[in-house]
Amino acid sequence: MYVKSDTASVQKSGLLVVTEPLTDRVFSKALDVSGIKRDTFTIIPTTDQYCQYLDKAVADTRPSLILALGDTPLRELSLVSGGISDLRGYVLPSRYNIPMIPTYPSHLVRGAFHLFGAFLHDIRRAHSYAFKGVPNKLETSYDLKPSRAVVNDYLDRLRADRTLASAYDIETAHILGEAEPKDWRLKKIIQIQFSSAAGTALVLPWEEAWLEAIQTILATENMKWGWNDRLSDRLALKGQGMIINGEQHDLMNAWGHLQPNFVSSKDAGNDEDKGIPARLMSLQACVSFYFPYEEPWKGVVQRAIAEGADPQQVLRWYGARDADLTFRVGVRIFKALKDGGLW
Repeated sequence: MYVKSDTASVQKSGLLVVTEPLTDRVFSKALDVSGIKRDTFTIIPTTDQYCQYLDKAVADTRPSLILALGDTPLRELSLVSGGISDLRGYVLPSRYNIPMIPTYPSHLVRGAFHLFGAFLHDIRRAHSYAFKGVPNKLETSYDLKPSRAVVNDYLDRLRADRTLASAYDIETAHILGEAEPKDWRLKKIIQIQFSSAAGTALVLPWEEAWLEAIQTILATENMKWGWNDRLSDRLALKGQGMIINGEQHDLMNAWGHLQPNFVSSKDAGNDEDKGIPARLMSLQACVSFYFPYEEPWKGVVQRAIAEGADPQQVLRWYGARDADLTFRVGVRIFKALKDGGLW
């Protein structure tokens, strides 16, 4: 049902949908395809007056989750900084202390129909979480300053099971605001992180004392998983003389093979922030489809620097997060490719 500004009361529902103008037809089509019944949610359109009755609508409906359709509801409701391109699909805290999921019907209204599947996915996910609850985040155990014994144990696990993949990711000086050459082979590596089990990661500084251990890990015959590493991390490591053995899989390529609609020709020829749909090819976007209850983490290092904090501890956690979630989505992407006959 649609709630007008002069409505005295609204229907109680588990899901409250806050929409931007001109999205009615796209949202209605998604509901028709999804089979979601219209009497299981309440819609609040973002008119000039909607803020005046949004508080009352939330109080009356007592929703367990809010679906924010577009940038305007996201800005009004979210307690997390960032735009729709970065936050789409994630479960975020709202100013009502009610979880919310933002998505972007306005892009479909403007003709980006290849994103309809992502839009439909977000609606179904929001409806499911509204009535079944949001899953808990996975408990993590990150070794941000591992001992030699921890690194040796990790190597023993890789050597004992050659089918175990090693997801890896590097950080370069650019993340700390330093100027760097565009050529990845010449970039300054400051740390590397590995993960071979969900919720775990170990982070090693790019220092002389650790280079032999790093090379030993990279030289194992285990599969190596990276995100866009074919054109970035892999080149930087080889530029530092590292030898990488085992099957090497760029998971961003695998994600694009699984979701070809997310790869748009409109993105070609622009290396800057391309927005949607290019953002759907980022690791953070991929995570939103599989683990939306995990918090978005991109930009946390830059925020720490802007706030005057020492970014090193944050950087270690950020790197561990990259490696952990690269491993987690790798497992899910490979399974989906094989189950779908796309491997």
